[in-house]
Amino acid sequence: MKDRCRCVDCGFIGDNTKGYKELGEIVAETRESAIQGSSHIVYTKCSRNHWIFPALVQGTILNGVMTANALTKQRECKLFMKYEPGYSPVEHKELLRDERTRKIMWWTALGAAAGGAIGAAIIELLSKISTN
Repeated sequence: MKDRCRCVDCGFIGDNTKGYKELGEIVAETRESAIQGSSHIVYTKCSRNHWIFPALVQGTILNGVMTANALTKQRECKLFMKYEPGYSPVEHKELLRDERTRKIMWWTALGAAAGGAIGAAIIELLSKISTN
């Protein structure tokens, strides 16, 4: 079974009051009040467009906009990224991109080191064979 999460805990949801291209951060206090059931979060969208599926449509989305009720339901989401306070949905995407870049650089460095070690071992072996 996949991990279950809540949209309210994800960094990719944002305040849609200024329009989809300018999704703003939903601050931690507003997220917490949604969890407590006292929030008025209405104009919220997932910046990765992953929340539009039938499990959410049961009265929790109105005209394509998520409500606090939809944000607090447990569901499976392969695109979930833990919310980091102070970052907008766009900045969360940049964090994800930076993390992927670091992983690629790490694996590239590891591959280069392994390749160098193997190359050195082959040269050493060849030099021993040629001196015998």
